Amino acid sequence: MVLYKKNQMDKKIILSLSTVINGGAGNYALQNHRLLLNLGYDSYLIVKDKPVIETLNVIQYPDSKGKYIFSRMKRMIWRFILDKFDYNEKYFFYNKYEQINCYSASTILNLIPQIPDIIFINWVSGFINAKLIRELSRRTKAKIYILLIDNAPITGGCHYPWDCKGYEQECASCPAIRSKIIKNLAKGNLAYKKKFIPEGVTLIAPTQSDYLRVKASSLYKSAPCFKQLEIIDEERFKPSLSKSEMKRYFNIDENKKVVFFGATFLKEERKGMNQLLQALNFIKNEEFVLLIAGTADIGIISRDHKRVGYLTEEDLIKAYQAADLFVCPSLEDSGPLMINQSIMCGTPVVAFNMGSAMDLVLTGKTGYRAEFGNVVDLAKGIDFILSLNEEEYYRMATECRTLAINSFSTFVFEMNINLMLNSNNF
Repeated sequence: MVLYKKNQMDKKIILSLSTVINGGAGNYALQNHRLLLNLGYDSYLIVKDKPVIETLNVIQYPDSKGKYIFSRMKRMIWRFILDKFDYNEKYFFYNKYEQINCYSASTILNLIPQIPDIIFINWVSGFINAKLIRELSRRTKAKIYILLIDNAPITGGCHYPWDCKGYEQECASCPAIRSKIIKNLAKGNLAYKKKFIPEGVTLIAPTQSDYLRVKASSLYKSAPCFKQLEIIDEERFKPSLSKSEMKRYFNIDENKKVVFFGATFLKEERKGMNQLLQALNFIKNEEFVLLIAGTADIGIISRDHKRVGYLTEEDLIKAYQAADLFVCPSLEDSGPLMINQSIMCGTPVVAFNMGSAMDLVLTGKTGYRAEFGNVVDLAKGIDFILSLNEEEYYRMATECRTLAINSFSTFVFEMNINLMLNSNNF
């Protein structure tokens, strides 16, 4: 297929790239694509992995095994070698192969009918690297935005740097790499990005903490960076007219307070599940039920609880609506998105002082922001929300919804997209 030139009406074309459209990162790329379509834009989303659902203008990158044989073999060899070394799991050092590209800018661009004006780079691990971004920029002259779904774009390979500041310099002595033989892998990856990332790229950070990391990074400290909280559709995520009815939906006594959280594996340190389980021992209020989503085995829970397993989006919304509070014990995250979702549903949040909690969880207004890692303070926050009287709780729930509408609703998304399309300085 031959690319068309920009049409005479100069209608803007938007291309989004993502490795997947499932999971947290993939769902976010898909949601933004759908919002763009709903706003009337010509939006295309190209994904590496096969889409699990059919959606307009979602296109899988063709699995052309006969192409780029040398690059594929090189990547396969490096994968075989690098995967044998020891890494610290908490850093999620997934981007080991940054310097090996198996995909083509021309193939990507031939999947859509026109040259894009804007390219959004979502979570693209194992798909799009710095050299490919430069080639896309060269061929299209499009404005390129990189969304920080996590911190991989600013590092030499890790998705979550924790307290490591290596990305501020050259990613030397990377704590994510335990094996001395490949100790310079992160340094080499970051140098590769510095060599190939084109000028004029704009970063979009979902939190103030990520924004500060971008501005401190050696790669993007001088690049424009825009802070935009992760968008939530206010028409789907909204307060229920009857919290009691939602509690009955989950077979919970409507007179009981509900504390909702999502369960992840105990070994995933960044999710803070161990801290939450410890905090449960310090909660003074006894009149509540834990509503636990997720299928992970987190051991025995001594408190009154109900496990509901994996939730569809529809049931996830019902869980927020049934809950009197959502507790998020995450310790390292570029979200989590569940904080945004809960607040959009008018459900207060208790969380540690990190990620999106620093922007959205305002103690006494939209929930309680506990001292980072302090399990006693986390329990104090849960007790605080549970102790609110009806009038105080209503005021807090209203504050949640108002903050969400004003900060990360689809209306805010539309305003920002219009700014991107109509301003050269955005």
